[in-house]
Order: sequence, then C-alpha cells, then structure tokens
Amino acid sequence: MKNLKLISLTISAILFIGVGNVNAQESSSVIITTVTSGREITLQVVDDQNNTTSQKMKFSIEKPEQAILKTEMDKWLKEGYELKQSYGYATPIGAGNIRYETIILLKED
Repeated sequence: MKNLKLISLTISAILFIGVGNVNAQESSSVIITTVTSGREITLQVVDDQNNTTSQKMKFSIEKPEQAILKTEMDKWLKEGYELKQSYGYATPIGAGNIRYETIILLKED
C-alpha cells in the first residue's frame, strides 16, 4: 500500500511538470519523495536523468528527518535547481502515522 501511494505521488508530480508552460525553455527536474514512519524515513530521488535512488534511514533528535531532507535539497539547490512545488499528507495507521512529502525542483536549461 505504501508503494502504491509513493508511485501515485511520483506520477502526480511528473504530470504536474508536464502541464507547465508550453512555450517555456527546456528544463531539468528532480523529484524528492519522503515517506516517514515511526523513526524511519525513506528518501527517494528521481534525478534529471530519470535515475532513481532510494535510501532508508533512521532519524533521531540529533539528526531529525528535516535535516536529512535539507541535506538532499541543498545538494540540488547548489546545482542551480529551484523549488517549484512541494506537498505532503499524513495517513493515520494504528497508534502512529505515515507522512508522505514530495518536492519538485526545476532548473531552466
């Protein structure tokens, strides 16, 4: 079920990018998706070459999930990408919940 939601978020993000301005310059995009559950975060990145990487990491007070996400975003922002859109939602599961976030970065070529 988590994979289905992750796939639907990724497809929604790709469709959003495709609906942009038709007269715009070519652009490169990066999609960062996070799934946070308990003390674990899964960070999935689809880069400008359509390569996908996925990492599962534990987070803590010393290294919260926001720091993990910021580290990945900073890498792309330094390469000239700009934040285009971000969105997220949470689903309650038992005593905890699962949070999904998608961030779209674009760079004009």
